[in-house]
Amino acid sequence: MWSSPVDREKGTEGYAPEVSYGTPDLAAAYGLDAGYVAFVEGFTVWLRRRGYSAETIPGLRRRAAAGCAWLSEARGVGELAALTPGDVYAYAEWLEGRVSERTGRGLAAATIAARLGAVRLLDEYRAKVSGTARALAGVPEVEGSEAVGRRALSRAEVAGLYRAADALDGDGGAYVARTAHARAVLALLYGCGLRIGEACRLRVGEVDLAGGRLVVRRSKNGHGRYVPLAGGVVRDLGVWLGADDGSGGERARYAAARCDGVLVNRVGGPARALAVNRALGRLCRAAGIARVTAHVLRHSIATHLVASGMRLEAVARLLGHRSLETTTRYAHVVAEDVVEECAR
Repeated sequence: MWSSPVDREKGTEGYAPEVSYGTPDLAAAYGLDAGYVAFVEGFTVWLRRRGYSAETIPGLRRRAAAGCAWLSEARGVGELAALTPGDVYAYAEWLEGRVSERTGRGLAAATIAARLGAVRLLDEYRAKVSGTARALAGVPEVEGSEAVGRRALSRAEVAGLYRAADALDGDGGAYVARTAHARAVLALLYGCGLRIGEACRLRVGEVDLAGGRLVVRRSKNGHGRYVPLAGGVVRDLGVWLGADDGSGGERARYAAARCDGVLVNRVGGPARALAVNRALGRLCRAAGIARVTAHVLRHSIATHLVASGMRLEAVARLLGHRSLETTTRYAHVVAEDVVEECAR
């Protein structure tokens, strides 16, 4: 029944996996048969060749395997060549009805969309290796659970985070190491709208303070981009990184850096997403606002830029979105805020 995409790639592109991603035993973890296991393994290699980052691939691989398992068990889809849009709509309805064992609530719209997006990528991969047409033109729009939906901080809340950062060293807002580190984090996540992985992977040589821009080379989807730096961001990153005189700025005082990352941990190694989110959580407590993750800061700057009148195309370029549809949701957030404000 199956002609393994992995076998096809061996003959055409010299398949030679170099890295193992995620759970190696797909059969045991997801109940997949040998055909689907080979398919997901080939899909994993394809993602790497397309330039997806090592941080992104494991999640896509898990979501793809979970989707294959559901399609096989619930819909009897023995191979993705038989996939229909109806199967994906049924999968979307099943996801919307799921309740998380961890939170006791429904899945967030972003979580459902990520699951469906992995299935769409699987279909794209299948079409490529088989030389046939794609079965899916897109994926269903979902609403998910309102209780866990994403939010955007108000400008006042963002200002509160900056005030909390200034108070870290108890020196009236003076730029010393802990304050400078916190403001650099805010500059990258809010001021530049970077994904947390992009911020953690950003290198000192990729920040051009004199030119007022930085370059994101290792993005989520493998597409690099330039990000312009506002005056406040240039100032905060300049204090953190130092000038061209080799002083190293407050980053050198924060830790003896053992890497060339812009963000470092307290022992000088590369910053990790979990630690950055924890630091952001401490800032939220100090600012007296509900805890948010780094991604909320990215949503917040996008929402604020749309509200200020920036064109959606420009916001999409800033954030590195491959599809304008992804950026359009910020216009919806702004519209909802206006309606709510008028109703008061």
